[in-house]
Amino acid sequence: MRLLFLFFLVCCMKLNLYGNDTLNILFSKSIGSENYNKYCSYIKAINPNINCINAYGLKLEEIASTFQNIDGLVLTGGPDVNPKYYQKEQDSSLCVVDDYRDSLEFLLLELAFKNNIPIFAICRGEQVLNVYLGGTLYPDIPTYFPSETIHRCEKPNSQCFHWVYLEKNSNLYKLIGQDSILVNSFHHQGVEKLGKGLVPTAFSKEGLIEAYEWKDSSMKPYFLAVQWHPERLGIEDIASRKLAEEFLRKVIERKTANQKK
Repeated sequence: MRLLFLFFLVCCMKLNLYGNDTLNILFSKSIGSENYNKYCSYIKAINPNINCINAYGLKLEEIASTFQNIDGLVLTGGPDVNPKYYQKEQDSSLCVVDDYRDSLEFLLLELAFKNNIPIFAICRGEQVLNVYLGGTLYPDIPTYFPSETIHRCEKPNSQCFHWVYLEKNSNLYKLIGQDSILVNSFHHQGVEKLGKGLVPTAFSKEGLIEAYEWKDSSMKPYFLAVQWHPERLGIEDIASRKLAEEFLRKVIERKTANQKK
């Protein structure tokens, strides 16, 4: 009987956390391939009451009006951030860029910061957020940060993995509760210098930054920024599940606060 009561209590807590309201989550790009489709599926696996909105392809002048009803922003993976945005234009030959994607995501970040929208920045998203905040990237890890760790699989349909090590005084460590986690490897660029107000929260074995957060988050928009792809690992992976849950918790927290105004 006691176990039944506890089960009922847990279920009620989950319902209270997720609520019945539809959440409008904007994805910088979430269509075009099986891998892009995984972002929406990953978030909806935590909360089915999600309206996934794809920003890629919209005219830039339409973005501001689209943002009026947005509850959260997911910056997804994709091609390289153009090195001209972090003063390394000479390295453009090492990159595959999408100038529209860059312009789109810088605008999305501007609007998200202005409206205090929670952000989940994944892989390219983590990189473009860092550049937006004044940081720089390694245009190509093998060229500028050679290491034993394979950060990008040679075969597109394969999954390579490596360990990342979490900073124990970070919010990321408090959330995941592990010293190290096994993540996938799908990138050839990486964070070099962090932007203003940021501190690293996870590193590869050789010291490459794999995640970061605000040094002081007071009066700043919430974000989660990780270099790996939790959406490909899925919610069966404990760390990936916790990341999605925390992002949605912050989205609901903001929406609830706004509804009370």
